Amino acid sequence: MSRRASASEADETTPTRGLSVHEVTTAVLYTHGSPAHG
Repeated sequence: MSRRASASEADETTPTRGLSVHEVTTAVLYTHGSPAHG
């Protein structure tokens, strides 16, 4: 129960940070993985 609450809180505490990192990583991977795209 404690673990679930901790995970939920952490996810809700830094939603933008997680999304930002994920978005940046996806963009970099997409750009580097798709040389023909750019």
